[in-house]
Amino acid sequence: MIRDNWSRWGGGLNCRSASPRVESCIIRDNRVVDSALWTVGSEGGGARCYDSAPSFLGCDFIGNSVYCEGTSATARGGGLYVHRGDRTRLIRCVFKGNTVDADAMYGDISLGAGVSIWQASAAIEACLFVDNIAGLTDNEWGTDISEGAAIHSERDWSVEVAVENSTIVGNIATFGGAGGLSLGEGSWARNCVIWGNSNEQLAPESAATYSIVEGGWPGVGNTDQDPRFRSLGSFEHVLGPGSPGVDAGDPALEDAVSDWHPRWPGRYPDGPRSDMGAYGGPCNGAWFGFGSWDCD
Repeated sequence: MIRDNWSRWGGGLNCRSASPRVESCIIRDNRVVDSALWTVGSEGGGARCYDSAPSFLGCDFIGNSVYCEGTSATARGGGLYVHRGDRTRLIRCVFKGNTVDADAMYGDISLGAGVSIWQASAAIEACLFVDNIAGLTDNEWGTDISEGAAIHSERDWSVEVAVENSTIVGNIATFGGAGGLSLGEGSWARNCVIWGNSNEQLAPESAATYSIVEGGWPGVGNTDQDPRFRSLGSFEHVLGPGSPGVDAGDPALEDAVSDWHPRWPGRYPDGPRSDMGAYGGPCNGAWFGFGSWDCD
């Protein structure tokens, strides 16, 4: 566990020009705090990776925060911030209750309370993003901007951020913008459940297919029907019986584990076609201790 640490960059973990593989780790209640007379930028409350290719596998990022203040200020990546480097891998991770907050006299920007990615590609699979908040302090004089409370990526077509089989629920961009996903050109979401975020579910340029999106979203296989969330033991936001997301993901993909397995709960019928959300798709076995991390 990495807990209760403080820094100006990378509150819990800070890596540069490295390729760390972090498995089954809890990264929680770490803080980045900074202030300056003029312009200030702070990032990576839980972890910050620069010019790196990190893999976080089965990790929980809980209650981490970034706060900065100055004449103008930008806060990024309450849970995780990635800048440059090769592909980042996030598989079966939970990002819950992370925050980014910038407080400035002449304008503040809060991006990616869960994850913020700049000039880097990433594969995000079988992850949960719940109750992350971008923007807490209301600036009376300048402009407050918040975007991508769950996931924010740079609007750069040359990098690809792929979000697959993830559940994005209850995230808030306080001052407008997308509470769910803000993805740049060339990035996309597939087989996801994006529900109950505010102010918007996705930023206008974000692409999504085979996903449940509250209010609807253009794209093949998308629906705006209620996902019928349930809790099942320690698992949150499970698709309940009769959910429109069950066996409704991209038909080219299959669940690694479905109701053929003897430990699958009997009252949750589920065929081999991939489900939408974190508990479906090729990496869903990671939630149940089956298979390998090389599912992406």
